[in-house]
Amino acid sequence: MVRSESSVLIITNGLAAKSILLDRTLYSRQKPNAWMIKTVLIINPFTVSNNEYRKEFVASVFKILSELYKPDNYKCFVEIVGLSDLDEEIGNALNIVIPGYETMWRVVFYTLLELIRRPILFNELRNSTSVELLIPCVKETLRLYPPTKSIYRQNIQSGQEIRIAIDQIHRDIGVWGLDANTFNPDRFKADLTPDQKNYYLPFADICPARHRYAYLFSTTVIGTFIQKCNNIQIHCGCLPLTEYLLILGRNAYSDMEVTVS
Repeated sequence: MVRSESSVLIITNGLAAKSILLDRTLYSRQKPNAWMIKTVLIINPFTVSNNEYRKEFVASVFKILSELYKPDNYKCFVEIVGLSDLDEEIGNALNIVIPGYETMWRVVFYTLLELIRRPILFNELRNSTSVELLIPCVKETLRLYPPTKSIYRQNIQSGQEIRIAIDQIHRDIGVWGLDANTFNPDRFKADLTPDQKNYYLPFADICPARHRYAYLFSTTVIGTFIQKCNNIQIHCGCLPLTEYLLILGRNAYSDMEVTVS
């Protein structure tokens, strides 16, 4: 399904979404924002080997960007990114780690919440010696609560902006069944149908964690939590009944107090 929202074309068809994501000759990523530019420049080893060369290199990149995207004043890029704070940015490793942490903590957090409100499944996993049994739970969390709800592309020829609605694709009743809005890890214990494979897009096409690391990392953290915590009590805040989905949002459960022992 394709629909328009103002000037943005919204894609809710999994097969069409995959086609757009894989066609890099016709569809490009949106113009890089300041954070993206800064992250790339900080990680690039050629820009950190020599302080003066780094600043000169950064300035030249911004000048090229100004010619490509023609902002009112290319100096705005320099002002937004801030050449003066690059040393601090490089010195703080968290500025490189956080982008990955931002997505993984959501996967771990929402998987744990779904398991906590399902005591039978929680205890079943605790009594198991295989972390592999957690993988269907993580995959189902990625389906219902994708860290990236939308992916944006732009048609190079027409300039049309496109939003791929991952959250809607992952909850399509016609593909996932009448329980599409229910946490059901069992659906990933068997092979997905061809349609379901096309409608499952939890990672960007170039995400380095998409093959194995994301599952290894998340199941290790969740498995350790399950094995070490015998008693979990929620004192403040509440979780909805299992018939309803969890609320998405950074502050959705900020008032929740949990005691573990």
